[in-house]
Amino acid sequence: MPGLIQLILPRRILPHQPENPKPWHEFDILTTDMRRYSIQKIIYAISPIQDAKIFNDRRFKNIVNKGIRIECLIYDEAEDCDDYLIKVDEKILKIKEDKCNHEANQPAVQTFAISEDERRNRNLTFQRILVLLHDRDIPEVF
Repeated sequence: MPGLIQLILPRRILPHQPENPKPWHEFDILTTDMRRYSIQKIIYAISPIQDAKIFNDRRFKNIVNKGIRIECLIYDEAEDCDDYLIKVDEKILKIKEDKCNHEANQPAVQTFAISEDERRNRNLTFQRILVLLHDRDIPEVF
């Protein structure tokens, strides 16, 4: 993880309130910003993209929601503030280990070298397809 993570989680993304409040929750030892920071660390462990724009991207909505759910579960289960912080760190380590194990079990991607003639033929074919599509006056999707 390069340096400190800046708090880029938008203000509109708030941690959930606990379903089973515990006595230590009443003292507000953990501020909302501290909990949001924990959520962001979990999200960064799941998908290490450190860009504020991802929170506006609907494709990353599931990742953000998963980070919020994980943090909420940890907050509900923790017996005190120290236990909460330890469990957040353990969960982040577990996510990273799972990702490493998953990547290690993936088969290696084979790359095939193609000749310059084959590359030219593919480019020409692609250009012809684009011309045909343009001639058909297909409405643009964008």
